[in-house]
This record gives sequence, structure tokens and C-alpha cells, in this order.
Amino acid sequence: VLMNEGVAETLERIGKLGTKKEKIEELSKYQNDFPIKALLDMVYNPRIEFLLPETDPPYKPLEKGHDAQNVLKHDVRKMKYFINTNEGKNLRPFKREQIFIEMLESVDPDDAKLLLQVKNKKLQYKGITKDVVSKAFPGIDNNW
Repeated sequence: VLMNEGVAETLERIGKLGTKKEKIEELSKYQNDFPIKALLDMVYNPRIEFLLPETDPPYKPLEKGHDAQNVLKHDVRKMKYFINTNEGKNLRPFKREQIFIEMLESVDPDDAKLLLQVKNKKLQYKGITKDVVSKAFPGIDNNW
């Protein structure tokens, strides 16, 4: 577990591992990493629905050079505003979209791309599939 690695960097590194077994082993080291588990659950859990438009919003990515690797790890709890939770349903659509754009603009640019993938429920990291996630995090699929 690399401490100053952003969430997107972690998933990209794991995606580059050779075998499914290696990916499961490496991902399973993140048992206590709430941001990684929560984001992967949002991708693969069919009960989680995003309350955001299907199209990606216009946003201005954070400029390179900012150390924003840990921003997503800290802000991942805001995701409850974008899904079918009480917090999400209680927000007006415009406000929800505004918070999402602010989040995209405050995180590392790679993490912003990851957030859009999560919203669209389509990860672009090689081999980080529903099966790999459920084997790396036993019990996570009880939520599914």
C-alpha cells in the first residue's frame, strides 16, 4: 500500500499486473481503504444509481503541479450526494451537479477521470472487474 498514491494511480498500477490472481492479491491489501472500496462498490453495485446526467459535465481539471493525491481520499464521502441516498435525493439537481463539478475540479486530474468512470459505471482499468473486486473484498458483493 503506497501512501502518497492517488486512487486512480493505485487502480492503474493494479490493472497493469499480469494475472487475475496478482490483481486480486494486490487489491486485497486495500481492505481498510474506504475510498477504494467505496468507489469500486459504486461501479459494480447494481443497487447504486447515480442521480447525475449521463453526459459528463464541463469542468476545468486541476493544473498539474498541485499535490492533490489525497483530496479524493478525503472527499469520497461527498459521493453520497450523487447517488440514490437520502442525502442525494434531498438535493436539487442543479446543486448536486454543482457539487460534483467542484469535486472534479478539486481532485487530481486522474482522479477526476476516475470519478467520471465511476459515475458512468465503466472502469477503464484493465482487469479490475466485478469478479476481481468481489474476490479481493470478500463480502462486498453482499451489498449487490
